[in-house]
Parts: sequence; structure tokens; C-alpha cells
Amino acid sequence: MKRYTAVFLYKFNTCEENSPWPGHWAYTDTAMASSCSTLLLSLLILSTLCVATANVQVWGIRGSGIGGDSVGNPDPYVKVYCGGTFGGMTEFKNNDANPSWTASFSFPNGKVGDVLQLELWDKDSFKDDKLGTCTTTVEPYSSSKVSCSFRKGKLEFNYGV
Repeated sequence: MKRYTAVFLYKFNTCEENSPWPGHWAYTDTAMASSCSTLLLSLLILSTLCVATANVQVWGIRGSGIGGDSVGNPDPYVKVYCGGTFGGMTEFKNNDANPSWTASFSFPNGKVGDVLQLELWDKDSFKDDKLGTCTTTVEPYSSSKVSCSFRKGKLEFNYGV
């Protein structure tokens, strides 16, 4: 990407230097005008693509005050999604109302505007119970700490683009 940026900057400067009026893009040579217009269009398209796609990272997932079912303390775990794509889940934490997970998740095909969703679950013998869902929208060039409160506890995590 750096090589392409250098080439574009060189060509951009060439277009500006060859203009009859410095600072303005007006040309008497139609070939030069066409070339510079194509360059500007290419820059616009590439900048849109760079902002539109993102490598979304999720880490630092932890819960606090998580309530279990009537049987006892919870055995929590978290499922992670970005833009509807399942990224994986944490390990189960047995009898832990205040878990912390070391797992991190990566979504290399994430997009700005995708919904990042973390679901908090309680592992049970027969059927797992969903305790809550935490969502946020992926913003460009951001690194954020997200916190969600549920009826039975709280979930926090970090994400970055």
C-alpha cells in the first residue's frame, strides 16, 4: 500500500505542476486532463475501500456480578460475532460470577458499520441459557472499551479497528 501511495503522490504532484494555473486543475492538453481525472477518481475509490474494510479485533472480555440459574453459580462463556460472522467463543469459566477471558478474536473482513455482538451464556448440562447480548457499531480508526449491563450482571470488552 505504501508503494501505491508514493506513486499516487508523485502523479498527483505531476498533475498539479503541469497545470497552466498552479493550484487549479485546468489543462489545454486533453490527454493530461484525462490522466489527472482518472488519478483523482482512483484516489477516491481507493480511499473509500480503505475506510470501508477493517480488521476488527476484540480482546479483554470480562464479566462481573453474573448471576446463574437456580442451580448455583454461573458457568459463563461468550460468543463473538462481527457483521453476522461468528468469530468464536471463549472457554467456560466454572462457578465464576466475575470471569475474565484471555481469548482475543479477529475479523479480517470486518467492515466499518458492521455490528459487533457479544453474547453472554451460562453453560448448563441440558440447555445453555443466554444471559444477555452486548452490541456496538464498528467505527473507523477506533479503539474502544464497551460496557453492557444485564439483568444478571455486566459484560465489558475492548475492540479496535
